Amino acid sequence: MTDLLTLLTSGQPATTTGQGGNDILSILTMLIPLALMVVIFYFLIIRPEKKRGKKMQEMLNNLEVADEVVTTGGIIGRVGGHAFFTNCSNGASVSGRGSVGGLVGSFVQSGVEFNSCSNSAAVTGTNAAGICAGETDLTYTEFTGCVNNGAVNGTSEAAGISLGGTFTGCSNNQTVTSSNGNAAGIGINGKAEKCANHAAVSGGVNAAGILWSTSGVHSKIEFCYNTGAISGTYGSYGILAGASGTVKNCFTYNTDKHVALCPVSIRLNVTNSYYLANSATELNSAGEYATLDDFRSGKVAWGVGGKGEGSQ
Repeated sequence: MTDLLTLLTSGQPATTTGQGGNDILSILTMLIPLALMVVIFYFLIIRPEKKRGKKMQEMLNNLEVADEVVTTGGIIGRVGGHAFFTNCSNGASVSGRGSVGGLVGSFVQSGVEFNSCSNSAAVTGTNAAGICAGETDLTYTEFTGCVNNGAVNGTSEAAGISLGGTFTGCSNNQTVTSSNGNAAGIGINGKAEKCANHAAVSGGVNAAGILWSTSGVHSKIEFCYNTGAISGTYGSYGILAGASGTVKNCFTYNTDKHVALCPVSIRLNVTNSYYLANSATELNSAGEYATLDDFRSGKVAWGVGGKGEGSQ
């Protein structure tokens, strides 16, 4: 009691010494560096990352269809050099102005290879293709085992696989439409071997089941076939819409719409190739006409196979 009265009357606070005070000081000594680290971490990493994310979102919000974008991996808008694509696929619809492709839009130069690539979604553009559209010479661009299962719509040119290149073992299984230009089930210009088109192809100018070639371009097509309905405003051909090149061991077969194999031209060499027709005079076409019975009997298969010459 005397100590309590002395404390109250003196007005001096009681002091505590010992381990408790040392513990508090020790904790404060540990927390201050940690707090400084959090502040430094925020200003060096978190805040700059937020700024970058904000700028990226602003860029995406202001992005327009015609803007050029360079991406890394996945579907690429524009390839700047040599590249190789293997087992790549696209399942999302792609649309825009200019060259639009299911996997790749365009190239700065040729020399790109696609192996076992596929598209299964709609592709829409000025120049459109299921795998790759392209803007330059694609003569040395190769497509092997590529498949298109998405509808392709172009206002100018349209192709199931690509607007040009060398095609081996490729197939198109969905509609290809060009409202104001040319359309082809596989490609425009180039070479095709062991390729097939199974879907309707419609062109505002010309349409072909396998290839359409520009004037002066020599196309080469071997062991290819078409079973889709082909419809072009000025020309409809099951295999090739072009006046120069080579067509060997091919056939076109669609019971709903008979079309010529390819045009009659002195610059076009056609051998062992057939088109479905009711008579020799039904269509003006290069190659040999074959009736439905000829196809059913195996005559066409024998002819396309080389007539016993050891071909496919």
